[in-house]
Amino acid sequence: MSDGTQVSQDEKEIHMKHGESGGPEPLTFTHNGEPATINLERFQQQPQAEPLTFTHNGQPATIDLERFKPQPQAEQPAPVEVKRPVAPKPLTFTHNGEPATINLERFQQQPQAEPLTFTHNGQPATVDLERFTRQPKKEIHMKHGEIGAPRNTGDVGVAPVPEVGSVKIVILNGSRQIDQVVPGVGQNGAAGWQTQKVLGENGLPQGIYQLSSANDASKKVHPQQFGGQVLHVDKQNVYQFGPSDGKGKSTVVKHNRKIFDQALDGKEPVVGQCYEVSYARGVGKVKGELSQEEGAKLQNRKVNKI
Repeated sequence: MSDGTQVSQDEKEIHMKHGESGGPEPLTFTHNGEPATINLERFQQQPQAEPLTFTHNGQPATIDLERFKPQPQAEQPAPVEVKRPVAPKPLTFTHNGEPATINLERFQQQPQAEPLTFTHNGQPATVDLERFTRQPKKEIHMKHGEIGAPRNTGDVGVAPVPEVGSVKIVILNGSRQIDQVVPGVGQNGAAGWQTQKVLGENGLPQGIYQLSSANDASKKVHPQQFGGQVLHVDKQNVYQFGPSDGKGKSTVVKHNRKIFDQALDGKEPVVGQCYEVSYARGVGKVKGELSQEEGAKLQNRKVNKI
């Protein structure tokens, strides 16, 4: 050494001993103007390296070897695969001999609603919003409009089954469903309701209307006038909404189809259209079409009570 400082034998061994291949790089530095090396491999296998102490220029010195240990690499989290919802395929079927399609995407299950929490009279309270997002299974079934599906007593909107051939009109979920009592489709082979057609609602109010309970307008001898929408048309009769029953529900009246054929030159009455129909001594006459506003005014007259 150029300054004549004495270096111990152990220190020289530390300085001059090189690491084996594959281990950490030796620590090189200059000591008293001369290159020196410390083999760090001997400290690699220890769980925690002890500080290296030695004497430098007659003073105690320490090298913290912990910082030279290889640091474990943090494991990278596996990428999370995001599953995107797949829209259901449209339901295709044949209706009245023509291809038809129902978009099922709007019937997909909605995400669960979080409860609404608030304070009521100084106490915490919760409202379960999930009950407002649920749809009855029968309503969803009716939306799909399975033509020919038998409907029995106990189903939604189904009262005790009337006689065979009876018809009812179900206006729900944007559709007009025509049901008829058919032999052998009910429980235990009895007569039951069966859907015959599913059509557009044509602006008709929602409800379930039994045509068998419609009032025959020709049976009244007093003057009558009607201006409601046509609910249904068959070969013999035209069914029209009559005045309110006093309980907020519209009545249904039926007219002989012939009076419409005469007034409309054989054209079929339009379901959903308002018509003015008047009676005198049981004889009916169709005067023409009305707007819904005009029909409502005519229906509200006292002469309409039946």
